[in-house]
Amino acid sequence: MKKFFYTLLFVSTAILTSCGSDDDSSSDDDGTVNFANTVSIDDQTFDVTTAQSDDFGTNTENTGYYNVDFILGGTTADDEDFQLYVETFSAGDSFSEGTFVFQDGSDISEAPNQFFNNFLFGIPTLMVGDTQYFATEGTVIITGTSPNYTFEADLTTEDGTVINAEFSGEFTSN
Repeated sequence: MKKFFYTLLFVSTAILTSCGSDDDSSSDDDGTVNFANTVSIDDQTFDVTTAQSDDFGTNTENTGYYNVDFILGGTTADDEDFQLYVETFSAGDSFSEGTFVFQDGSDISEAPNQFFNNFLFGIPTLMVGDTQYFATEGTVIITGTSPNYTFEADLTTEDGTVINAEFSGEFTSN
C-alpha cells in the first residue's frame, strides 16, 4: 500500500513540476564546481530539466522533524519523462542543509538529525517492472536555501542498482 501511495504521489507531481536551471558541468578558474544537472542509473545519464521542492513543515508523523520533499525531472533518450523523488527530514522546526542518510522503516526513534526514508526513481508513464526503483541505502547532500539548492545523491536500490544525481539551481515550490 505504501508503494502504491508513493507511486501515486510520484505520478501526480510529474504533472505539476516546473522548469529549473540546467547548467553544464564544469569547473571555474577558482575551483568552483558547476553541476551537470543529471541523473545517472547504470550506464544511462539523463538531463534534469525540472526541479521542485515541497515544504511540508513540521511533520506530525515524525514529531520533532521538518519535512521537505525534493523532485527532479526530465526526459530520457526515448522521450519518456522521468522523476526522482526524495522525502527529507531535518531535526527541529526548520529545514537544515547537510547530509541526509537513508533511514529504513517508520521507526525514527534512533534516526539521525537528517535522514530520508522515501526515495523513488521512475518513468511515470510506465511505472512497472524495471522502470521503478526504491532506495535501500545511500546519502543525499543538500546545501543552500529555498529556492536555490545544490542537490547530490548517491543511492543504491533494493536490487543493487546505483543511482547518482546532481542538480544546482532553482527549485520551484508547490
